[in-house]
Amino acid sequence: MRKLRAIYLSQARIFTRDKVTVLITVLLPLVLGVFFGYIFGPSASSPMRIIVVNQDAGAAAAGVVDGITGQRSDDLTVATDTEQSALRKLKDGEADLVLVVPAGFSDQVAGKTPTTITASVNSGHNVNADVAALAAQAMVADIDQRLSGTDDLVRLRQQDVASKVPSLAAFYVPNFLAISMLWLSIFATALPLVKQRESGCLLRISIAPVSKATFMAGVTLWRMTVGVIQSALFIAVAMLMMDSADTTRWLPLVACVLLGNLVFTVMGYMIAGLSRSMSAAEGIAQAFNFGFLFLSGVFFTPEMLPGAVRRIADAIPLAYLADLLRQLLVDYPAFFPVWLDFAVLGGAGAIFTLLALKTWRWQ
Repeated sequence: MRKLRAIYLSQARIFTRDKVTVLITVLLPLVLGVFFGYIFGPSASSPMRIIVVNQDAGAAAAGVVDGITGQRSDDLTVATDTEQSALRKLKDGEADLVLVVPAGFSDQVAGKTPTTITASVNSGHNVNADVAALAAQAMVADIDQRLSGTDDLVRLRQQDVASKVPSLAAFYVPNFLAISMLWLSIFATALPLVKQRESGCLLRISIAPVSKATFMAGVTLWRMTVGVIQSALFIAVAMLMMDSADTTRWLPLVACVLLGNLVFTVMGYMIAGLSRSMSAAEGIAQAFNFGFLFLSGVFFTPEMLPGAVRRIADAIPLAYLADLLRQLLVDYPAFFPVWLDFAVLGGAGAIFTLLALKTWRWQ
């Protein structure tokens, strides 16, 4: 235990002394995650978008539609459409409120028979959903007052289409958490280990009474410590920016964070083992870095990727880690099942471990 503690503390000192490594692996991904989350986050100032569907040919219904469409302004857009098209737009996030004036509305108003206007909102589109519901109540109350002078003739029936429209912030913030684990592997594990090997530090450790298992355990524990702290910062950012506490699945998320950091730390050992020199390590590291970043789909939503690139992404562990983090952290629509994400990460970790053990060199 004393040897393990000594290795752990020595790696901590080496890591904290290298300010560039700390910046790249800890601060840069967090800053990029906040930036993308802020840029693509929901805006509170978007105008209200209302679609009116008129299923009645009477004069009263026409007057209601004219009254609503006449309220257009910079903060309010009103259009008319068919019910099927309007509800599709609502589910796709292209509208905030759909008001449906039913068939027979004018006859019921003329006969003083209570009638109903249906208001549909999309609670998943969290920019204007609550405001849209209040607007529907106010509009129907005003219509009732103008048509009958009472509060009993025209009533409101509200329904929620419950279609979630995720923001790009929900896509990018978890992705940058996955990227931070990748950069921990490359810039804080692989390259420092090769540097220590070239300086003779690893050779001195190898002839000391410290086994390879003890050394690797100490290095891994320190990298896991950095990774967990970094992940906690990202999760805190997600809680603040997207209010995702209600949708976060905490137990599998903790397992995902631990497994992701472990898998990519082991990948760092593998890169260090494959590299015979510092220049070779930098080349191999950049190949992994750019290949994983631009072919795994962490910068582009799956719909934006060509079919061939999607197939390549299916072979990259970072794609599964990012997908798992998106699902567990902010309940983003899944690209793969959760069990498959965990299985692929576990399999990748086993492969990285075997290659790391086979290629590891002290000098």
